[in-house]
Amino acid sequence: LATKMNGEPLSRDHGFPVRALLPGNAGARSVKWLNSIKLAREACDSPWNINYYRKSDGSHIQRLPMQSIILSPENGCSKSFDEDIVVEGVTYSADSPITRVEISLNNGKSWHKAILRTNEVIKDDAIGPYHGWTRFHATVKKEELQGLQSVKIASRAVDSNGNVQPEKSEQHRGYLFNGWSQVQIGNSA
Repeated sequence: LATKMNGEPLSRDHGFPVRALLPGNAGARSVKWLNSIKLAREACDSPWNINYYRKSDGSHIQRLPMQSIILSPENGCSKSFDEDIVVEGVTYSADSPITRVEISLNNGKSWHKAILRTNEVIKDDAIGPYHGWTRFHATVKKEELQGLQSVKIASRAVDSNGNVQPEKSEQHRGYLFNGWSQVQIGNSA
């Protein structure tokens, strides 16, 4: 149960006075504005459980799918292709550790391995798997960009079980998007 975030009392938007946090579960399961806890065999009948936060097959959303997300460069920005471009992002998997993130400059025809910043990951205290995001970065060499006016950079993650982040996300009523992260950047040179 959380009453603070980053050392400060929770704001109303984040669930003041108390929020339940369930590591490894979707945020929809981390109830805000908690004032009591009731143990039950069935899911509660709130509109959120009945009408929302469900997969396309009608089952409840519990866990987040594997993801990688490019945070920099921003989609639609311009960079000089006369210089190397650093790609930075984050990756996550609820079920198995991410073992690599790859980036592509050619719609997935070939992939380049990114560097995972696993040294930043706080190791668990023997109570279960890590449920946080891991940062990654990769450098696109200027030689790969020569002659291009724009480039689409994609990222995908791979976990320790060999599962690969899909190019396109399954349809889950607008929830759980996990297709490749893609950014289009233009040449400012």
